[in-house]
Amino acid sequence: MFLDLVITNKCNLKCTYCFESGNDKLNFNSGSNYFEDCDMSYDTACIAIDFFVELAIRNKQRFISLTFFGGEPLLRFPFIVQLVNYIDENYNHNVIDFYYGVTTNATLLNKKMIDYFLSNSFSLMFSIDGNREGHDIERKKKDGTGSFVLVEENLKFIREFIANTSNRASLKMIITPLNIEYFYQSILFLSEFNCPITFDINFESKWSQKKFDLYRKELSYLMKNYRTIKKGKVELIEIDKIIEYCQYKNNMQVGCFEDCEVGVNRFSVSTVGDIYGCARFQSTNHLCLGDVRNGFKENKSPFYSRSIINSRCKQCKVANMCMGHCYALNLLLNEEISSPADSICKFSQATVFEVLNNFPEGNK
Repeated sequence: MFLDLVITNKCNLKCTYCFESGNDKLNFNSGSNYFEDCDMSYDTACIAIDFFVELAIRNKQRFISLTFFGGEPLLRFPFIVQLVNYIDENYNHNVIDFYYGVTTNATLLNKKMIDYFLSNSFSLMFSIDGNREGHDIERKKKDGTGSFVLVEENLKFIREFIANTSNRASLKMIITPLNIEYFYQSILFLSEFNCPITFDINFESKWSQKKFDLYRKELSYLMKNYRTIKKGKVELIEIDKIIEYCQYKNNMQVGCFEDCEVGVNRFSVSTVGDIYGCARFQSTNHLCLGDVRNGFKENKSPFYSRSIINSRCKQCKVANMCMGHCYALNLLLNEEISSPADSICKFSQATVFEVLNNFPEGNK
């Protein structure tokens, strides 16, 4: 089971695209207070942990992958330690195992945190949008200036964590129309950290044809240098999945929506204890699945219907390599959780084409 605890909605940055700031407007209800600055209480966190341990055991699951989420979760580092202690004191590893993770903007890291995360086998995802030029365009401090200077101060801690873990570190960047010109250079910069890299396209932004063409050009150039970048532990996750599927498609059954177990085996708990399938739904009351004090609502989760209802998807040659598996994006852009928007189809098809066209081995 995968569980995100949103331990705070507060953040020390103000990235222009962040859904946590309310900027993506996935907010079809009225009166939502999700984006107010608030922290999860210790009582709510413990009740949430107990609730999902009971659910996991009832479903005969042996582990919970628990991610401390925000906001910026490292604003509450002592709270993370407190909750790990609670789990250690109350749950036997013979009954259920916990695997811990944190998604962080890396601006608050220090030696004490890194030592703790290493000694407790945490996984860390560092949200960095590449080199200084690409990062600072969208990832701003509260005063509107770029935040790379804060990340730069902590690069030594990131490197220390990566150097002392086998597979528990990753880097995540967001691609937007404003930073797309730095895509290749940013991937090149991140590859120096020698760990997996994932990139998301910000579909909420308005992509002109010129910017879309630039995305294809940057991706094409990246693929022509793919083998140079892919060294050591470096993975280009979105690209590698396409190549892997094409190499082993006869032995793989990959569907457009099968990557994410949102609302089925993946859950998120808001700061006040409400249960959602994903943190991105936490401003949409009609997709609230219940709360940790009273349990799930009686009505069946909408996420149990996982078929592709869009007939176009059934005919699409790249459906198994599609970016349209994110229910939140589908809801935001198309108002239907199982139907990708035209923009997602456009980018998915272009991505597959550029990857395979510039890396012929992907067709083997």
